[in-house]
Amino acid sequence: MAKSSIPTNIAMASRCAAKVKSGKACSMAELRATVMLLQTGLNASRSATRVAKAQLAEKAGMVRDLLSRVMR
Repeated sequence: MAKSSIPTNIAMASRCAAKVKSGKACSMAELRATVMLLQTGLNASRSATRVAKAQLAEKAGMVRDLLSRVMR
């Protein structure tokens, strides 16, 4: 039996998820690490999206203020 490697990054976790999807076996440690990594990645992306939306709203307000000054 080949030595299983525990996923340490999103790419390795995605490979493990692909194995599960195709019906191949993964160890419980691999599955647990995969779930934890993918969940952390999802939370990080959601947080980054929230920050980006807030920054976009702030920049849009700045542009609106500048345009209103120019149009006076």
